[in-house]
Amino acid sequence: MPTSVVEGVSNLSAKLRKYYRFSGSELGGLIITILCLSLIIGAGFDTGAEFDFSLWLFNLFNSMIIVTLSLLVHETAHRLYALAIGYAVETEIFLYGLLGGIVLSIMTYGKLPFLPAGTIRVKMLEGQRLGYFRYHLNVFSIGIIALMGPLSNLVLAIFFKALSFIQGPLIEKAIFINIVLAVTNILPLPFMDGGSVMYGSRPLYALTAGMIVSCSLLIFFTPVLIAVLGSLALGIGCLMIYFFVSGEFL
Repeated sequence: MPTSVVEGVSNLSAKLRKYYRFSGSELGGLIITILCLSLIIGAGFDTGAEFDFSLWLFNLFNSMIIVTLSLLVHETAHRLYALAIGYAVETEIFLYGLLGGIVLSIMTYGKLPFLPAGTIRVKMLEGQRLGYFRYHLNVFSIGIIALMGPLSNLVLAIFFKALSFIQGPLIEKAIFINIVLAVTNILPLPFMDGGSVMYGSRPLYALTAGMIVSCSLLIFFTPVLIAVLGSLALGIGCLMIYFFVSGEFL
């Protein structure tokens, strides 16, 4: 293995040990977010012709396990990429988004879940930044950091889809929850990942949002490879449409 790669891995490992940990307020926000997202997903569970509280509670527990895993992967993806390029990430609870998700879930009987993972605040680690943007926040880099969250959930959904030969409702729920997390958080809304991505680069947003949304649809009806390749083609198509409409090719 090249020396530069070894040094890079060692440097990232040192940053993770020093900066990865969640603060007390972040942990509190994550716990509240996990509970709220689990309730939003739980509202859509079918418990039969008559409501069965014990079955609903069991499904809610399963949902909480999947949501916890998915949210930790989401936040870890933000932190990993940020630390790799000399930034640190703080996670904040998106309270209004969570309340909106709960209300929307109640109004639609859980048929339209909205799962905001939270808001990220990016700060520069001055000792780790070199070059032109050493003393400034780079909005494009912040957009990429934000993008890592929805992408990580999409990758996790693809992983669970590859395990779909293991029959069971838990795998199906894991695919569904990660798809909803990816699509929800790529929406171009303030205080969400999609808003940061679009602010950082509109062409990048057109490409990646097209890929995430199309892959999220294809993954339910096609094999994994076709879903991935199809989403790549559709994402490039969305990028071409953006260039055509915006006139940036001119």
